[in-house]
Amino acid sequence: MWFPQADSELDTSSLREALGQRLPDYMVPGVVVTLDALPLNANGKVDRKALPAPDLASSTQYEPPQGEVEEALAETWSDVLGMDQVGRHDNFFELGGTRYLRCKWRHAFKLICKLSSNYPRCLGNHCCATWQSVLPR
Repeated sequence: MWFPQADSELDTSSLREALGQRLPDYMVPGVVVTLDALPLNANGKVDRKALPAPDLASSTQYEPPQGEVEEALAETWSDVLGMDQVGRHDNFFELGGTRYLRCKWRHAFKLICKLSSNYPRCLGNHCCATWQSVLPR
């Protein structure tokens, strides 16, 4: 198990990296929120409605998509995620993407680009720049 020290700052990228070594990609949390304590209801259970909304801003500096493929990728991501802009190094899951939304996005993208369904090697890629490197030109 991995637990942060009480007096130190939580390094979410290290946490995600450590979890990524032990879990499949879709199980690694896209957003980590630190709390002093979990809000509890009268029955002592976690009060989910009282949890703060996660900050879905990207952890990377915005860099616009480069080239036709990255622009198409970013446009479809922004449609599926309901965002105004997606940069070339933004991580799909850090922006609020889920496994279900990833399937929805892949279906839409395959229709746009007329790709065959045999692209399982792309599943590990979470940003536009790395997707472009594995797609046909």
